[in-house]
Amino acid sequence: MSDYTPTAADYTFLLENHPDVFADRGAARTVLNQLQTSTDGHNALRLQALGENYRRGGNPPMTASPVPVTPGDPAASAFDPAFAAACVDCQPSQPCCLTAGTIKDFEDPSRKIEWPATGTPPATRLYIIAKEVRGQSLSGKVRVEGTGRDCQAGHPQRSRFTARNLASREQSLPRSANDVEVGYPQNINTLMALQNYVPAQALLFLGVCDLLTSAAAFAQSAGGATITPAQCVSDGPMRQGFNVVAFPQAKAEGDATVAVGVHFLTTGVGGTASIEGNLTGKYGALDISAAARSAATPTTGRSLPTAQTDSNRLPGMVATLSSIIGNFSETLSQSSPSPNRVVDRTDFGSGVRFDMALKLAATGIELKAKRSTPDLEAKIGKLETSLTMTARGTVDFIDVAAQVMLSPAGARLVQETRATMANSANAVRADLRAEVEVSAEGELKHVIDSGVTIPIPANGPAPEEPSDMTTEFGGKLMVRGQATIRIHVEGEVWIASAEAGAAGTAHTGWVWELKVDAQKKRKKRYYFEGLMARATGYARIGTRSRARRGPSARETVDMTTSRGVSASQSGPGYSVGDPNWNNPNASRSELADRGAVYVLIPPTVERVTSSAPPWQDY
Repeated sequence: MSDYTPTAADYTFLLENHPDVFADRGAARTVLNQLQTSTDGHNALRLQALGENYRRGGNPPMTASPVPVTPGDPAASAFDPAFAAACVDCQPSQPCCLTAGTIKDFEDPSRKIEWPATGTPPATRLYIIAKEVRGQSLSGKVRVEGTGRDCQAGHPQRSRFTARNLASREQSLPRSANDVEVGYPQNINTLMALQNYVPAQALLFLGVCDLLTSAAAFAQSAGGATITPAQCVSDGPMRQGFNVVAFPQAKAEGDATVAVGVHFLTTGVGGTASIEGNLTGKYGALDISAAARSAATPTTGRSLPTAQTDSNRLPGMVATLSSIIGNFSETLSQSSPSPNRVVDRTDFGSGVRFDMALKLAATGIELKAKRSTPDLEAKIGKLETSLTMTARGTVDFIDVAAQVMLSPAGARLVQETRATMANSANAVRADLRAEVEVSAEGELKHVIDSGVTIPIPANGPAPEEPSDMTTEFGGKLMVRGQATIRIHVEGEVWIASAEAGAAGTAHTGWVWELKVDAQKKRKKRYYFEGLMARATGYARIGTRSRARRGPSARETVDMTTSRGVSASQSGPGYSVGDPNWNNPNASRSELADRGAVYVLIPPTVERVTSSAPPWQDY
């Protein structure tokens, strides 16, 4: 009988590396979690429960810790020789009951990795192409096979392999040949979240182009399935797990022009689009058909986009389209009143239209499995994607301006006046404006015209991108905003001016940029310059009066506005936002030099420089 007392670390190691030793691995996981977090003093009972769970799994008592040690560690002598002897000629860091194994691409058996791993660096990862749909995933297939004998130490399920994160559930694989499916989580839903604004065929085509031009970067962060050998002595290199990563099938050919119209309203975002051209190809299990014409379905314009705002989940040009729609929509949504304020906006609001022109062209675009290796390669005969845009319209920020710049009483007066002005029967002498007129300029472009092949190695670092990967790449697309701020209600006049944005633009701007950096890496970034106003004075002209809510004696056509008002007019001058502006007996604060600056909408960075905001991988 063993005199070794197993610890929580021993059971944690076994659960992570050999979960089959437990009769109930779910219960083992629960108890181990309790051991880490509980302070009730019952940990000894929990260790007893783990030991019983381990015993019921058909295991002999532990005579030493199963946790491997490094050479030279004083604990190295704790290796369990009695346990190893029962397995017959098993030695540390050597194959024993499992003598060899292979994982092969089902479609091309010449593409494989072998256990124990060999090479420098060791080949432990295999890339495959996924073409079939299994539930929520695309699926590719590999064949797993081992050679050896059954374990002699009371482990009837050894030797074998354990496979996790497959297209289906976790599997225990015997040594005999097993065909297992490896899944790639489809990002089709994320990609197609833009189909109310961009035709589906164009999105799939862009998805292929973006995947191939960023495949090497994608591979570095891919998870995939893990296949781990299990034998009596699994320590050091014998515990080496293998990784199989599925990539979506991707190929494209043809050219097209796409017209995208997106309208941003106070009530929501909508769009219309059309495509003309001849595109063919595959993205995952979906066909890119050779449609000559197709159109996106216009939305109702009553809701804001959601999934497309998360542009970091997508690569390339699709991410840029997503960012344009999502980020501008997010800024516009800030112009609406707070949910707890009810305002009659009948004749007020924002209305901006973006018209984007996409040019798409590709020849010989395909992601391929490289024969006799575990690697992939992206073949690009020719590729061109470009985006230009025009914009027109107005973003209404009066609610924000009133709330930020004025006292609570002043903000309420502006809100009440807007509601009153919505009824043409009310005679209100007012000019309420805090609006941004937008326009757009620029182009974003990516051209490859050299028949480049991009290697995607499964093992080892990714090589440098070929220099001809960027025949032409870069550009700057800017939505420029010119702001006008005037607030005048009856005899109350607030005088303010719009300030330059964080990048020094006249007032504000939404900017998307592409570039190739000094390391020849393609980079992108987005920034919003913010909206700022400088308060320069307050004046009361004559007797202040509130907006009349009843019908006027006659319809007023030529309402007086504050267009000619200056701080020198009769009446005391007060600083904007002074909480006492509506109390004639209160003391007044002096206006600071040149007036106080108010941030109506914060910029993404305080100051735009060559490195702020930081550039991200394209």
